[in-house]
Amino acid sequence: MTADDLVTQAAARIDARDYQAALGLCDRALEKDPRNVGALINRGSALLGLGDPAQARRSFNRAINEDPTRAGAWDGLGKAQYD
Repeated sequence: MTADDLVTQAAARIDARDYQAALGLCDRALEKDPRNVGALINRGSALLGLGDPAQARRSFNRAINEDPTRAGAWDGLGKAQYD
């Protein structure tokens, strides 16, 4: 299974509000591809869902460092800052 496959599964778990499963999938994706922006964004979203905005900010910042054009990373960072 590729990192992108895991990111897709994580997004589905986030939609289902199964944040713990999503976090695990993101971590697996990042083991395969540590610079995967989708995995970093989804990881941040899962961490927000789990009530950990400080860790979420780290993931969103890493995503922004990898690709500053990804609106989802900036949106997530704003939500994490608000929390």
